[in-house]
Amino acid sequence: MYQIDKDKVKKIKEIVSKSKKILITGHTNPDGDAIGSALSLFHFFNKLDIETTVVMPDEITNSTSWLVGANSILINEDNKALVSKHVAEADVIFCVDFNEPKRLKSLKDAVVASKAVKVMIDHHPQPNDFVDFTFSDTNISSASEYVYYFLKEYNNNLIDKTIAECIFLGITTDTGCFNFSSATSPTFIAAAELLAYGVDKQKILSNTFDNYSENRMRLMGYVLQEKLVVMPEQKAAYIGITKEEFEKFDYQNGDHEYFVNLALSIKNVEVSALFLEMEESVRISLRSGSDFDVNVLARKYFKGGGHKKAAGGKLYMSLVDTISRFEKAIIASMNIKNN
Repeated sequence: MYQIDKDKVKKIKEIVSKSKKILITGHTNPDGDAIGSALSLFHFFNKLDIETTVVMPDEITNSTSWLVGANSILINEDNKALVSKHVAEADVIFCVDFNEPKRLKSLKDAVVASKAVKVMIDHHPQPNDFVDFTFSDTNISSASEYVYYFLKEYNNNLIDKTIAECIFLGITTDTGCFNFSSATSPTFIAAAELLAYGVDKQKILSNTFDNYSENRMRLMGYVLQEKLVVMPEQKAAYIGITKEEFEKFDYQNGDHEYFVNLALSIKNVEVSALFLEMEESVRISLRSGSDFDVNVLARKYFKGGGHKKAAGGKLYMSLVDTISRFEKAIIASMNIKNN
């Protein structure tokens, strides 16, 4: 089992004991790990009778909206004045599943300016020094797994089924149902311990992965048939989706989840990319099924970052130009790798 910094947890525990308000936040376009880690902390500190609020930069998806407490999350895009009030009044701010303030999008300035004690719990490389306490380790599968170790050290007796389900969902989604290499021996030990709290594994898997709309399924079929491009010599593949195509299938936030992983099921494809055309930019998701480092690719070409096997970025250019940049980048990168 992972050994967390006990002295650091003790200091935070002392600070929290004197605090009246706690705020928890995660990155823009929050995924299962961001929501799972945030809500597990939310339920934990509520048990200590501390006013606790979860805020996210933008909307959460159907795959996490069923979790207990999800309906209490404040979305900054919808409640800017109220969110600003909570940020300003917070004594402690927990930043989960992100390592630099720019990932907070519209929440960035308020959180950075806050005089609250800030705590980061994350697993991405190269954490930014904008907090007072940092828990960051790329060897841990997910922020949710890290939160589990944090809460166990803080007060193991307060962890219950609700908290365990939030953590389990976060771990499950960020490890691809334990399929990714990030799921290590400690991850499986943590998962087994969480199941002992009465976590309904089948309910979590069903509500998370079998809860899609008909339009989402038709969109997936369409992009696989019409938009999937394979670059066999580079062992890469990508999908690009236009704004018009989103509208055609009545796109809802999160409908594209896991699309980036689809191409990795193709034999000999080691790198996959997904390009989403937004109003003024293109969002890029990158995945690796080999030792190819997509974090380096994201940082060098797409103004982003992430993990070795999962990264992303954003460019303010056309979808066509973004895809062209990817093609040139992957050709150059694979040539370097093979030489």
